[in-house]
This record gives sequence, C-alpha cells and structure tokens, in this order.
Amino acid sequence: MNVLGSIGICLIGLSVVGGIALAKKSADDSQQRSQQAIAFLLSSSAEQIPVNSSCHGIYGGEVPPKIKDLLAMELATLSRGKNSVLGTCNQSNRMQCTVAIAHAFSESVSSADIRFEVKAGHVDMSTIDCTLTP
Repeated sequence: MNVLGSIGICLIGLSVVGGIALAKKSADDSQQRSQQAIAFLLSSSAEQIPVNSSCHGIYGGEVPPKIKDLLAMELATLSRGKNSVLGTCNQSNRMQCTVAIAHAFSESVSSADIRFEVKAGHVDMSTIDCTLTP
C-alpha cells in the first residue's frame, strides 16, 4: 500500500473515532440537560400549581394540586409499552425548560409536555404550562 493510501485509512479511522466521541459527547450533553430539567421540576414538587395554569387539574383528588400530584399521575401510566421521560433546558434571557413524558401501549397513548422558566434556581410557578393528552 502506498503512503497516500495509508494516510487515507488513518484519516478515515480518526474520523470514525472522532464521530463516535462526538456522538457520545452529544448524548452526554442531552442526558445532562434532561437531568437538569427533571431535577428542577422534582425540586418544586411541593409547589401548588397556579389556578390559571394549563397544568391545573385534579390529580388523584388532591386539592389544591401540586407538581408532585401531576408527576405521579403522569408517571403512573409508564408501567408497560413504550415510555419516555425527556427534558431539556435552554438559556436565553431566562432559563426555559421542558419535561416531556410519553406513553404508548397498544391503543393507550398519552403524553405530557411540562414547560417552565427557572428563576433563582427554582421553577417560576407563574410560568408553568402544560400540554396534556389523554
């Protein structure tokens, strides 16, 4: 094999290794963003959901409803089928986060997208917003 062929093979090998490392870094970043969003929401679990929020509802009969009641109701459906809990936070003027909970088992399909802003390291309850599907 000539020198150019050896260099070509070496460059291909390096690009594959670099691509794998980049994919792993991207997956690690994604996992950290998910953990951050979920941690913010869990740390506010005892907070009451504002009456004017689209997240306000009756979750297991608890009145007034709290974040933990919403999370318990949504997470309870994740026993079988295809399930996911993903989160992300993006920093603009204020940190904005989303936690998405999805469930699919046969004809049973449901999801919850919980969006909020973070203020002083905590969920700003005045910004909590949900899109809930049955």
